[in-house]
Amino acid sequence: MKKIAIFTGYYLPHVGGVERYTYHLASELSKHGYKVFIITCRYDNSLKEVEETKEAVIYRLPTYSFFVNRHPILKFNKKQKKLIKEIQKENIDFCVFQTRFWSTTMQGGVFSRRNKIPSILIEHGTSHFTQDNKIIETLGAWYEHFLTSIVKTFNKDFYGVSNECVKWLEHFKIVSKGVLYNSIDTQEYDEYKNKKYELAIDENKIKIVFVGRVIQNKGICELVEAYKNLKKNYDISLIIAGDGLLKDKISKENPDIVFTR
Repeated sequence: MKKIAIFTGYYLPHVGGVERYTYHLASELSKHGYKVFIITCRYDNSLKEVEETKEAVIYRLPTYSFFVNRHPILKFNKKQKKLIKEIQKENIDFCVFQTRFWSTTMQGGVFSRRNKIPSILIEHGTSHFTQDNKIIETLGAWYEHFLTSIVKTFNKDFYGVSNECVKWLEHFKIVSKGVLYNSIDTQEYDEYKNKKYELAIDENKIKIVFVGRVIQNKGICELVEAYKNLKKNYDISLIIAGDGLLKDKISKENPDIVFTR
């Protein structure tokens, strides 16, 4: 049985697009007879260090508490070394790295090079991180270029989850091998499609819907401000389908905004 290790900064139950992508990738690989290992950050100490699910065996490496919700940084301590040795015993055949800038990708690079394991990297981004502070943005962009230069030393094959991701790789002088599109569970989609959600909204109102993580990087703050301005002159409602760090804050400050869950 071929064994594939996926290195990703976050994994379920953490909410996000990369997490769902990794879940579906692991599920399909498992269905096709591969044994999948997910190496990720232990961003919450209540999560198990090692856990076996239907899709994969999950290894959660020790992580520093600062920046944990945006940019997890691994601890390189005795516990981390012990877990990596356990993973080495699995005799991994192939490695997959999710994004260029997470510390798990650096960890995976060391692991794959040391054990002479072939690998690919799947890019999920389309721009540098945005911040309110221009100095931080500039330093962040420089840091991302620096990390990418390291990644290019241990990984030669790059893919994107969309054509825009492939185009973004060109910014770092990387020629992508192609696109590995995201997927959905059609059965799960059918279940949601057949459900009817009753929202306390006047049918005559104009409805604006946001679907995604409720975090600053997704533009949710700008959307809320635009909604607040528009509702002065228009009979509109804003519906948000998603979860994230800003959900409670937005909900508390804007009780008229409707969250679907």
